[in-house]
Formats: sequence, structure tokens, C-alpha cells
Amino acid sequence: GDPQELELFRTGIGRTLLELAGLGFKLAAVTGNSLAQLSSRYLKVLLELLCAEAKLSLLVNFHHFCNGAAVYIHIDPTRDRGLEGLLRRAGALSPEELLAEASVVVFDEKGLVRSSFIVTRYAQKCCIPAEDASEITD
Repeated sequence: GDPQELELFRTGIGRTLLELAGLGFKLAAVTGNSLAQLSSRYLKVLLELLCAEAKLSLLVNFHHFCNGAAVYIHIDPTRDRGLEGLLRRAGALSPEELLAEASVVVFDEKGLVRSSFIVTRYAQKCCIPAEDASEITD
């Protein structure tokens, strides 16, 4: 994203989101953006901020929805052993090391959030039944 937009997130709303997550709030980001845009414009910066503040464990309090494609993303250690192990070791890593390892765990080689964090049952629930789809397209 735009450098000014990113800095505004890092110093403003991003800090507020971390504070709320630290208080135990569950936070949802709902967007019409693609998975690629969500990954590069929001999740990447959120991950940077969490690692810089040594608060990666708060990632589980965030829920992400790409409504254009009915995709629900929940980056949760129960969905990926790599993240589970990283969270156990996070306190021993510098912010830079934590971000480097977290980026590998959360994103695939294309920079998209890993499929293990996509909650497929959400897409199944949002799917239009075939009998209704024909009425919509007619």
C-alpha cells in the first residue's frame, strides 16, 4: 500500500487494534478485497506490528473475512504446527527474527496467507445452493 497509509496504520489504528486484542477483544476485519490484497496490504503490516511489539500471540484474536470470495481467515496455532512452535519460541527471538519466521509460517511463497489458515467451512456455509443459483442467474 501507500507509504503514508502504512505509517498511519502503524502509528494509529494498528496500535489501537493491538491494545484491544491485548485486552482480550476478538477483532474482525471485513473487506471486499482479494486474498492477495488482504495478505499484502493488511496482514503483512499487522504481522510486522505484532512482531515489533513482541505480541505475536495476539494474532489469534484477529479474524479476517474477504467477502468478495467468501473467505474466512483465522491465523491460529491449532491450524498450523509451525505457528504453534514459533509462538513457544517467540520470547527468545528478536523482533526481526520473529518477523522473518512468522512471515514464512503465515505466508506462502507467493506472499498469500497459507491455505491452512483459511476456514473452508465458512465458504461452504456461504455457498449458494445449486437450486437457488439457477434462479439468480436466470
